[in-house]
Amino acid sequence: MNILKEIWRKRHFYLLLLLPLILYSLFIFYPIIDVIRLSLLEHPYWPDQRFVGVDNYIKIFTADPRFYNAFINNIIILVLSMIGNAGTGLLLAVALYSVKNTLLKKIYLITFLWPYMMSSVAVGKLFQRLYDPYFGLLNVTFRSLGLESLTRVWLADPNIAMFSVWLACWWMSYPINMLIFYAGLQGIDRRLYESARIDGAGRLSIFRHITIPCLRPIILVVFTLITIGAFKVFDIVWVLGGGAPLQPFLDVLATLQFNLAWYFNYFGYGAALAIIMTVIIMVPTIVYLRMQEV
Repeated sequence: MNILKEIWRKRHFYLLLLLPLILYSLFIFYPIIDVIRLSLLEHPYWPDQRFVGVDNYIKIFTADPRFYNAFINNIIILVLSMIGNAGTGLLLAVALYSVKNTLLKKIYLITFLWPYMMSSVAVGKLFQRLYDPYFGLLNVTFRSLGLESLTRVWLADPNIAMFSVWLACWWMSYPINMLIFYAGLQGIDRRLYESARIDGAGRLSIFRHITIPCLRPIILVVFTLITIGAFKVFDIVWVLGGGAPLQPFLDVLATLQFNLAWYFNYFGYGAALAIIMTVIIMVPTIVYLRMQEV
């Protein structure tokens, strides 16, 4: 009874929450439940659909080499992004932080931020032209310099295809990492740097013993975003690969899931893969969040 009285007393508060809860349930909670339901069926939406339980999940892990191939490609993008995207973002943020002139800082920001303002499809098309084996800027430049041995079929060579994909992802995503690191640098007490310089510390020593430790929470945030982005990457890979069906050496988990569900009509199998992708993204994210609490 006391609980009901308390709810009635705060009824205006709960009424304000009602619409967001309805919208959340409609667009977030219900789709998640429906994907879980679909993952337990074979040929959902078809007349011969049947309940198969966890068979779809078992097949993914035991009888589908495409899953492991796509997973490895995601791991390649993740590792390259951890090193390249985070490293580039941090170095550019430090360079931006050291600029004192306001006009130069604005020019710097405009110069390095415009790739992030482009749509991922536009970036994919741009790099698709760049990688063209006959007329692309890379191979044309190598030929004009007499370095024909360096020309490659960038998106058709299994040995370098994922590196080529990552390069397009890196070009579009490093600006946001730079901004996050720059915001973190502004939160560091400048007196720490001044004290270190008075003690005779060099730039490298200051960077190692002051900047990096102070940026630890920011680094974990960047790593979380990179991990999520590396396993969700879809549109750039799709555009660079020319659409369905992609070559196996270009497949990542998101493109594989899309192909299975929408190109081959294996909706139950694709739904199971979508759930697995969600778990794969959640695990490192939870680990990063726990590390922030330490």
